[in-house]
Amino acid sequence: MFYNVLNESQHQNLYLEDVFGDHDHLLRHALVKRAHLCDGIIAVGDHTRDELLWLDPHFSDVPIDLVYNGLPVDRVNIESKLECRQMLLDYSRLLVGSQPDVLMTHVTRPVISKGLWRDLKVCHALDERFVAMDKTAVLYVLTTAGGVRRFQDIQAMEKHYGWPMVHREGYPDLVGPEVSLNRDIEAFNNDHQAIRVVLVNQFGWSRDRIGSRLPEGMTMGDFRRATDVEFGLATYEPFGISPLEPLGCGALCVVSSVCGCQGFVNHVSGSEDEPNVIKADFTQLDRVHCLDELIGMTQAQRDHIEHRVAGEVARQLFDRLPWTDGDRALLLDAGQALADQMNWNRVVENGLMPMLERITARGRVETVGARVAVGV
Repeated sequence: MFYNVLNESQHQNLYLEDVFGDHDHLLRHALVKRAHLCDGIIAVGDHTRDELLWLDPHFSDVPIDLVYNGLPVDRVNIESKLECRQMLLDYSRLLVGSQPDVLMTHVTRPVISKGLWRDLKVCHALDERFVAMDKTAVLYVLTTAGGVRRFQDIQAMEKHYGWPMVHREGYPDLVGPEVSLNRDIEAFNNDHQAIRVVLVNQFGWSRDRIGSRLPEGMTMGDFRRATDVEFGLATYEPFGISPLEPLGCGALCVVSSVCGCQGFVNHVSGSEDEPNVIKADFTQLDRVHCLDELIGMTQAQRDHIEHRVAGEVARQLFDRLPWTDGDRALLLDAGQALADQMNWNRVVENGLMPMLERITARGRVETVGARVAVGV
């Protein structure tokens, strides 16, 4: 709803408060709305820039510089990736009873804007394809609302009831939004044959954090290198670096179109058809809506759109999945080539420095002008 309302409002020369009313009682809103008074404005994504332009008419009179987040580039070769992948396959076999063909992950915070239910919708559409091909997959959702659990608690949960494949509500296990998320995951696992979802409600990826069944010496870096697919289907995400972190490790990154990192991919590649990145556009409607219709969008309408888009994402994902080590090597090469164009050096050189140079040049002119005025 939101981005379609934004676009339609801009066509009618309306701003956010024209549509949704005064929000100056919210500190963050009131503060950001006055950012046009600053010497420079940075937007970490294309949609963030559009939001600022819609926030207040003053923003159309000042430059807004796009400065994306830089990506860390992990120089991994195919041998290292396969070694890490085997570690996660071995761990998966201990959890679900068999070695999966595909490894999927989502490293995130358990907040509603991350759209975690969309992962399950895509997996629902994928499951019948996997069944038909006699293939299996595991999706690890690594997120925590309870901070870092103690080593002794992890050991006890692992020993007594099979954590993290099995959970119990209440600390040191499920707390806050983890509870409802796990209920959704349990319902999914009960209704699907080929794909298993594992909620790992812990921060980190090592034996002292995850338990004794994890391969000795495995790290968070190994976990990121191992995956075939990383999900990032957020409903709102100014940038969202996590969905692209495994890009240089040859993962397929499934990213929502509203994520700033998706705009970064388009910016550096000049294309929306990158082999390692699948864009999920949940703002795409099946017909033209007037502004009132958009504002009044119902949950049933939203669910219909999400079902349709999730099916399309599942189709694209299944068609691109790497089934052989040769496929993984090709994705690794393509992912590293793309990630090389998205590092911090490129970001600073192409985005941040031009803005700073413009501001300092303007400052020098204003200072000289002030001195002349005083001298006169």
